[in-house]
Amino acid sequence: MVRMQTKTFSQLLLLIAIFFLPSFGKAQILKQEPTVPNYHPRVFIVPKDIPVLKNKINQPEFFKIQNTIYSSRQPILRAFRYLLDQQRSDGITAIQGALAELRSTNATQDGRKIWNTVFRSACVYDWCHDLLSENQKKEFQTQFARIHNAHAPKWPARDGNDALVGHNAAGWYWHQLVAGLAIYDEDPKIFDNAMKLFFANFQEARNFYYTSHMSHQGHYMGGYYTHEIQTSWLMKKLTGKDIFSADQEFVPYQLIYSLRPDKQLIRRGDVGDDSGVYAKFGGAIGLTAEYYDDPYLRELSDMYLFKDFNEDVVNFFVKFLFRPANAETKSLATLPLTKYFPEPVGSEMVARTGWDMYRYNSPTAIVHMRIGQYYWGAHQHKDFGTFQIYYKGNLTGDSGLYQENSQTNFGSSHWKNYYRSTIAHNGLLIYDPNEKNSGGGWTNTKVDGGVRWPLNNDVQPNTLATLLNPSNGYKYGEVIAHEFGPDQVKPEFSYLSGDITAGYNYPNGANTNRAKKVTRSMVTFNTEDTKYPCVFVVFDRVISTDASFKKTFLLHSMHEPSVSGNKSTVLRGDGHQGKLVSYTLLPEASNINTVGGPGKEAWVVNQNFSGGKASNKAAEELDWRIEVSPNEAKQDDEFLHVIAVMDQNTPDPDTEKIVNGDIVGAKFLDRVVTFSKNGSLLTSANLKLKGEGIFKILLCDIEPGKWLVKKDGKELYTIEASSEGKTLYFDAAPGNLELLHIDSEFVVKNPK
Repeated sequence: MVRMQTKTFSQLLLLIAIFFLPSFGKAQILKQEPTVPNYHPRVFIVPKDIPVLKNKINQPEFFKIQNTIYSSRQPILRAFRYLLDQQRSDGITAIQGALAELRSTNATQDGRKIWNTVFRSACVYDWCHDLLSENQKKEFQTQFARIHNAHAPKWPARDGNDALVGHNAAGWYWHQLVAGLAIYDEDPKIFDNAMKLFFANFQEARNFYYTSHMSHQGHYMGGYYTHEIQTSWLMKKLTGKDIFSADQEFVPYQLIYSLRPDKQLIRRGDVGDDSGVYAKFGGAIGLTAEYYDDPYLRELSDMYLFKDFNEDVVNFFVKFLFRPANAETKSLATLPLTKYFPEPVGSEMVARTGWDMYRYNSPTAIVHMRIGQYYWGAHQHKDFGTFQIYYKGNLTGDSGLYQENSQTNFGSSHWKNYYRSTIAHNGLLIYDPNEKNSGGGWTNTKVDGGVRWPLNNDVQPNTLATLLNPSNGYKYGEVIAHEFGPDQVKPEFSYLSGDITAGYNYPNGANTNRAKKVTRSMVTFNTEDTKYPCVFVVFDRVISTDASFKKTFLLHSMHEPSVSGNKSTVLRGDGHQGKLVSYTLLPEASNINTVGGPGKEAWVVNQNFSGGKASNKAAEELDWRIEVSPNEAKQDDEFLHVIAVMDQNTPDPDTEKIVNGDIVGAKFLDRVVTFSKNGSLLTSANLKLKGEGIFKILLCDIEPGKWLVKKDGKELYTIEASSEGKTLYFDAAPGNLELLHIDSEFVVKNPK
């Protein structure tokens, strides 16, 4: 039976329904500063909304939030009550309360927080505008200016620096749009200046990276995407138009696919809560769900694990103000098990075996595969070409701690030298003992052999033009191929391959280059085998510029792993039942060492950069790692690992290396996977399959187009490799298989 990779018509319809229908019918994107109307309210609410809101608040499904609104003493909710009921006492009390909050606000701490006092007070100013005295108006403006002048971009905004990364991009700038719109009658320059900078720097940058369906700052700073979707709502209400592309809808999908059955998240970047349950995404998810009428995000928004800074205010906006009556939700369990997050941020793929949630020892396995393209800096890690695996516990993933104590804070020695570096991730090292750090605002950082620091002295690019300028060296990797299938909802394989050579080399001769070629190919197999539910295969080609540079494959774990021959075993422990077994098939002659434990939990070359012990019992301290290196120094090396997950009482599976001419790969269970040994696309392949039954075969690094399949000299059928995946996937019985790339006109009929 041939397993064709082309999508069936029904599958395509399902994918369209899942990923595109919520965005149909969207308005034209706003490209110039809008005209501000002379009426109030105009901040998130316009006059035509008020009759609708009066009716909606009395509908049974909103009774709970109605109780919150009418019992709350928060100024913003009092101001909303004034809009609905026109009770002067509500409005006057709201104004007085908002001013009191502003006076007590620490300007240096509050400016970029989500749902902060500037945001909330701007709503009060606008919604109670007809009750404000001239002195009160002036005091609101004075307080807004005081808070914003404690930090760039000042008040009004002076420039568009930090349009990609930094505090301006994480709140200080965005709140000027909200406050500026509220006070526009009295001082239009705040809003006008902010809008000019928005169109000059912020809009294009967001639309550029929204195509990846994720944030470049990982989970911790990803919450600050909230400011951006808040602004989408602000401008939608003001103009009826969108200010960002429809790809904005899918940024929170990185959270959906990162959800683990134990209520934690697959780690990405700096994680503000080391327990992995960083909760401050409720507003971001909910605002996006309602803006795009996305039933999956609405389901995610309602999950209790996602809280926020101010629950009453968040729930007001998300579950009342912007949510229509009888809004649809859809179970996450109906989503495809695999999602590809494309360039320029992602170049990564998450493959799941199920959506079973909130079970301590759930049978769902999750594999996160990352290539990465650009280095955005700040809270991003140098995790190019890495992977993480979860099954009944975190079996292997990112190491290090963040914001646990003074030893682990942003800019600390642990953060600079270990936590953010490749050595704390399941990546590849090419160690040059003579390498010196070039540039990078973080000085005195240890060279670990992983991908380099950027050249820019500010560490991070401030604008999109800076990021994209090749001479600045922010591009570290690119995807070679990606594909999952054959079923697009429940795929049997998920494949990602990329080139990360640029991450090990310095542009403009700023330092000695360490690599001629570094590629990593990763495949996750959803086996539907209850004993071995998920098998992960990773193949690396590493060509160094000097044979003496030590090459190392890394695999991190929470507990000390065991090594026997070419087999490394990780047990999760702590009540979890998961086990990981890694077979090193290449290099044939290799050294497999364990590093870690007390005194070496954050070991870099010959120094420990400990972050101390985590106080949070749920924190995952991956204090051990396996290091695999060739025992012979040469320029060209290949690493091939087959990694299977299972329960701890399950016997280890067998695996067999395949080497035949230009192909290299492995056979395990009923699966076969092969790669091009040198990375060139293959135009022919030969396999000798031994054993019994039917094998599921994935051939990677295949020339796109039609292929002829022959078995024992007999022509069987033609199949096709796509230009994106460059793979062939089919079933075959044991025997001698021959595959040939053929002219597109060549067709073989299936034999009787």
